[in-house]
Amino acid sequence: MQGQTSDMTITLDQETIANEIASDFPATTIGTNNGLKGKVLRIVATIADTSRKTDLTTLKIHLKGGAEAVDFPLSKTVESQGDSADYVCKIKFF
Repeated sequence: MQGQTSDMTITLDQETIANEIASDFPATTIGTNNGLKGKVLRIVATIADTSRKTDLTTLKIHLKGGAEAVDFPLSKTVESQGDSADYVCKIKFF
């Protein structure tokens, strides 16, 4: 989303997929259906509001593969410009 900055780390079980990303994370293959079974994808992000128009922060997680693609839209309104919101998303594959 325009008007926000981020710091994001992504892990799959104990393996770091991406560390301290300051922008959008590009499409990345994290494994096959059978290879992901029982694993946990963890996304930790801090998003700062830099927009003068709104105090809304957003994070959209898009997973594709398996039976169907899934979007996880997350959002939080902060008190004022410059404030940040912390996001933690855990996805367990089964």
